Amino acid sequence: MKHKLILFITLLTLFSSKVLKAQDETYIPVLSDSIEVFELNVIEWGVGLNQWGVSYTEIYNDTIYYRLSNEGYLIMEDTTERKIYRCGTFSNGTFYRGELLYDFTLNEGDSIVLSAFDIWYYVDSIRYIETYAGKRKAWYLSSNWGNEYEDDFIYPVWVEGIGSLAGFMQNYVTPSICCWGWGLLGCWYSGDSLVYKSELAEQYDCDFHDLFINVEETSKNSFKLYPNPLSENSAIEFNNSNSEPYTLSVFDIIGRVVYKTETKGNKFELKKSDFKSGIYIYNISDSKQIIYSNKFIVQ
Repeated sequence: MKHKLILFITLLTLFSSKVLKAQDETYIPVLSDSIEVFELNVIEWGVGLNQWGVSYTEIYNDTIYYRLSNEGYLIMEDTTERKIYRCGTFSNGTFYRGELLYDFTLNEGDSIVLSAFDIWYYVDSIRYIETYAGKRKAWYLSSNWGNEYEDDFIYPVWVEGIGSLAGFMQNYVTPSICCWGWGLLGCWYSGDSLVYKSELAEQYDCDFHDLFINVEETSKNSFKLYPNPLSENSAIEFNNSNSEPYTLSVFDIIGRVVYKTETKGNKFELKKSDFKSGIYIYNISDSKQIIYSNKFIVQ
């Protein structure tokens, strides 16, 4: 009787472990025909708002393909493999899998080739972040892009049920509005339910109506950060002969505000000891709008 009880408890424990593991591994799909997405994309003349959703779906060989209103991309999500592909069509109208956009089966230490440039990325860590839909698993990736300098490292962040925090098709770049070709996810809706909202969107709302970023060369030349990477005596210097109030906001790579200060002078002082190691994005705004954006490094 005692041996039977021990065997029963052992089997029950194994069964419970499998159930909990299965629950933990439940896949949250990214795509549906009810999503609405607001993103900021850095283009040649500055930063633009990209608002998109799913235009329509098509079924081929029992597989759903999503046609995005964003440039008409054709996307397929394999919920069994937990992978998302950019797809295409042959001349006869049949579909095919193309570029791999996401692989949500990756573990810490794994590697993956992304983008049209065939660049290797590595999974640095997997954590959980808070969203409006509860905690979601997040993959933190990195890549050097083949350059020896620290500031050329790229740090994409993927979130289950959402995709990249740089924007859905910006799956291979750091979520940031500092550089051409990069981007930042503002809001992600599933139907009428808000799933994700970045801190920048919390400040300016999902359509970023009051946000304007000027990245013209003349603006770049009027703000200088030195030294960068930060030391204990770094400063952002600029012309402010009229003593206008300026605000400095510093964001980490997933868009969280980590530092904020104001001045009517002509510089913001920054100390390395106030920040953890990593890449940070900073915005400088006057009383009406953001007038400058760039990045700094803490080693």
